[in-house]
Amino acid sequence: MRKTKLSENVANQIKLIRKSNKLVEARYKFDIWEMRVFVKMLTLIRPEDQDFAQYRINSTEIIHDFGLYDNGSIYKSIKEGAEKLLTKQVEIERIDEEGRKKRIKANLISSTESFVDENEGTDIILKFDPELRRHLLDLKEKYLTYDVRNILKLTSVYSIRIYELLKQYEGMIDESKQGYAKRKFSIDELKKVLGIEEGEYQLYGHFKNKIILKAQKDLESETDIRFEIEEEKSSRKIVSIIFLIYRNNKNSKKEPKSKKQTTDSVHPKFNKIYAKVKDFVSVEIVESWFKEIPYEQIEVGVGYALSQFKRGKVNDMVKYLQKMVRTEISPTIESKSIPPTAPAIRFENEEAVEEIAKLKLASDLVFNEICNDLLATNKTLKNQIMINMQNGLFAKFYNQSLSFEQNLKDPMVGGAMKGLIHQAFPEAFTEYDIMIKRLKQLEK
Repeated sequence: MRKTKLSENVANQIKLIRKSNKLVEARYKFDIWEMRVFVKMLTLIRPEDQDFAQYRINSTEIIHDFGLYDNGSIYKSIKEGAEKLLTKQVEIERIDEEGRKKRIKANLISSTESFVDENEGTDIILKFDPELRRHLLDLKEKYLTYDVRNILKLTSVYSIRIYELLKQYEGMIDESKQGYAKRKFSIDELKKVLGIEEGEYQLYGHFKNKIILKAQKDLESETDIRFEIEEEKSSRKIVSIIFLIYRNNKNSKKEPKSKKQTTDSVHPKFNKIYAKVKDFVSVEIVESWFKEIPYEQIEVGVGYALSQFKRGKVNDMVKYLQKMVRTEISPTIESKSIPPTAPAIRFENEEAVEEIAKLKLASDLVFNEICNDLLATNKTLKNQIMINMQNGLFAKFYNQSLSFEQNLKDPMVGGAMKGLIHQAFPEAFTEYDIMIKRLKQLEK
């Protein structure tokens, strides 16, 4: 019986966990096996998922992921942890549209499936409860993202919970000033969030030593943040804790050199794109883009998504990046070079040439995005376009044996269909029109 080190694959692999701040701050209590199963499930969610799938976990993966002792009883522990999750509820507080505070109690998972005989297999299939969708998939409000490698070696569920609660405030650290961020909890509030029952850790000294100082040591040793504490008293009694949150650079989880070297072979400009989006998506997702999508489309999609994010127009950057990168640009444009019809010979300023090339690509992307959004949100628009196309100037080009979406992909027919959408909703295309106006100014 020996302890397995984190496998090289796991230690080097970036897997991000994303959950809403409401779920981070919700009241629930796990044992360590329940936590490990739940964390493993979280790493299996893909940013592009629109709904929960059945997530399959394997005891061997958990052994290697968490660096556990393989003593022959791991499968039983994992299986029991998964089954106990069926009975666990989470308490989430939220404010409704009328400003009233509500408390939601929801199950964490809705089903679990495993082999009765371990010799027949050690896979366990689980599914999240649908109520968690808004907290794990449909992330429209503020949410937490972190690299799961920070918590794989933590053996205390309280340390993991405290890491998440403090990680929420990492973005408030101002290195140019005091170099830390503050988060304050009353003792009662912190115990409630951590799921500590009434009667447990009644003495503050016991709570401090077993929970707070244990977490302080764990985070300092294993994670990318650390903390110190200040205590507030009332009538000689400690009533609140103020966490001073620092970045822990010695444990910064960086992409290993070997991984960077392998990604160079994917595309010479891979690292350029990954450097721009690494705070939002994993290296594996960016690799999938380069395998499936032309570089020019990736570059324009990333650039546009980042510009919208900076302007505060994006709630879920992960999904928005995926959408923009996968939004097709004009099929007539195959590179950043100026099309032959453009009077490129008249340009002496290379920056102007570059801006024109990018504007041509970006305007196509924006135009397509607006059309797709209007078609998705206006249920009658598709029928109106089909009627106009079948009876108008382009009737002979519209193939009625093909679907609406298939016709939309045809350059001539699709262009006409999108032109009709532009005419019907001119106010929706303000940003596109500004880009075209700028483009015409540059081409004069």
